[in-house]
Amino acid sequence: MIGGVGAIRGPQSSDGFTALGPIYEIRQLKVAYGIQFHPDESLDFTPQKYLNDHLELSDNLEKVGDNEYVNHLQGVRFIIEETTSKQTFINWLKTPELHVIYMGHARYGRGPCFGARGIVRLPPATPTGPPRATLFKTEDWEEGSNDDSGIFRMGYPYIGVEASEVISHGYTANPVKESEGRPARADCDPDLRGHLSGLRARTPDRIYPGLVSQLRDHHDGDKYWYYPSSDGPAIVHHAGWRNTFRSPPPSASSDFGLLHDAGDPDNTQMKCRVFTHLGCTTFTHNYPVVRRIANWRRSGNERYAYWTSNLSYPHALGPWVHAVISYNRWNAFSPWGPSLEWAVQRANRSLRAVGARYRLI
Repeated sequence: MIGGVGAIRGPQSSDGFTALGPIYEIRQLKVAYGIQFHPDESLDFTPQKYLNDHLELSDNLEKVGDNEYVNHLQGVRFIIEETTSKQTFINWLKTPELHVIYMGHARYGRGPCFGARGIVRLPPATPTGPPRATLFKTEDWEEGSNDDSGIFRMGYPYIGVEASEVISHGYTANPVKESEGRPARADCDPDLRGHLSGLRARTPDRIYPGLVSQLRDHHDGDKYWYYPSSDGPAIVHHAGWRNTFRSPPPSASSDFGLLHDAGDPDNTQMKCRVFTHLGCTTFTHNYPVVRRIANWRRSGNERYAYWTSNLSYPHALGPWVHAVISYNRWNAFSPWGPSLEWAVQRANRSLRAVGARYRLI
């Protein structure tokens, strides 16, 4: 986008324009909601609700539409768009100048995960009791059921997950067999590395009841790597950001490796200007993969990325969008870095105020 001059508005009571001034930059905030955290399902912390409750509007910061704000101090018009579609999320990642935000499950570091339904609403146990909910069992928690669902893989090749999680979520798992050899430490998610000395191989019926019916490509006698955890036995999943199993075409699977080649990072297809991953503990799980292993790194005014430091209940989205919109310095058609660094500090201050035990990095 290029700058220029144009008419600027007069006083708030005036319908006319009074002077010539810089044309405002348009910045698009694209919010992708993961499975279970849909605004119409279980998520109350939408950016619109947070902005309605916390954004102080003035002559300098105006709301001009349901999803559109103008900050005259920044010289920026912000437009918010939302989706629950994995394919739309991928298209946004491939589009220059966008600020793409994912809000949802991190799936133990496997990556952003999408689906039409994550929970099932249940009636209260008693006439005066609170509403209840349970997980919706679906393949969307893993490989997906169509191109708009499932995991967009962004993690290490091997990730440990409790066997009970496979059963409770109802998806088909693709764990590592003993015959494939022990996973190499460098290929394991940081949370798995501490358990490598305790890995043991067993048949699925000896790991967890019912697990055998949830395994892909299982044959009698196959053994799988597992380890004890505080939540019961955990199995090691194939989960990497590239070369992870894909179902036959049409495939619902996708991964970061389809957009980005670590050997040729300058020709990456992941062209969005900012990627903000608001899943749980994404600095531990996904930052090393994206920034160090895959080498998707800052380059001038491109490839900004932000992560969470710990388990993150979904209240980071509102403070982050609020902070991005509220920056109070002129930076239209300028590098976004100063405004984003300010937004990190401001969002973290808001998170501390509500008692959050994580921060944005």
